[in-house]
Amino acid sequence: MYRKDRRRAAALYLGGGIALVVCIALIVFLVYALTLRTEYRAMCLEINDAVLAANVAERSIERGGESRALDESTLMYYDIFLLDRHTVVFNRKTAEPNSKSILIHLGENTLCFTGQEDGSAINIRWETPDSSRGYTVRSQTSFMQLSAYLSNYLRRES
Repeated sequence: MYRKDRRRAAALYLGGGIALVVCIALIVFLVYALTLRTEYRAMCLEINDAVLAANVAERSIERGGESRALDESTLMYYDIFLLDRHTVVFNRKTAEPNSKSILIHLGENTLCFTGQEDGSAINIRWETPDSSRGYTVRSQTSFMQLSAYLSNYLRRES
């Protein structure tokens, strides 16, 4: 009986230890996810402030070397995308802009959207004179849709 009780106690302690480790890992993951989301939302609010503060002469949009002045409705389309409830941030990586990237210039600041992976992930990079931050997000709106919106805008403005 004594050996059977020792085995049962050891199994109980082992199971309790595993459950405790899983709980701690889950708590750490949730804290990381909430911190990441909070930092992303703070950056989006900073971008929103820059969007509201930028005057018409300081705003432009660019892709592949082609640049145009940026109207209010197009600027709001990209700004609303940032704070959409279906936009989910999942890492802090920054991607270098390429020829397909969408660059929005707001005075000295630049907002850059770059497609990642198969276009389902979008890297958002916010460059100010003081810093450069980036996050990769997934959303119901794909990078291809953001790019198509820009193509239509550029065609309309030509």
